[in-house]
Amino acid sequence: MRKVSYHIIILLFLALVAGFVACRKNDQYTGRFGQIPININADSPSYRQYFYFFNVVIDSNATYTFNLPELTQALIDTGVVQVYFRTALIVPNQYDLLPVFTIPNGKIVVVNLVSIEIGKITVAEYGPTTPPMNYMVYLASSQ
Repeated sequence: MRKVSYHIIILLFLALVAGFVACRKNDQYTGRFGQIPININADSPSYRQYFYFFNVVIDSNATYTFNLPELTQALIDTGVVQVYFRTALIVPNQYDLLPVFTIPNGKIVVVNLVSIEIGKITVAEYGPTTPPMNYMVYLASSQ
């Protein structure tokens, strides 16, 4: 019975990994995981959007651009645009806001926000090549 339990756990893990890989599209925009209408009060955003980019490696002293067709000038001017990241190698249950992420083994990864423009966000790594990282871009607007 114990051997069967391990096989089931392994199969579930492989199915989970296959699901994440299937969602990946060349480290580009991989889909909307939330456009949630909120009408609680005048101070709350009218919608929120989360965009995920998986297994992004940024070479030493290089930039990386996330293409986000939903990123408009109105969002840049009056909304909220935040970039979070975490390691793809170990699965911590949190994303940290750029620029610093500390991997559980103590290694520090620093990725700087270079620019926010209509349709794209560019980040840069000015130190060593990053390990594979997952990024989450949060957009919110009250318009």
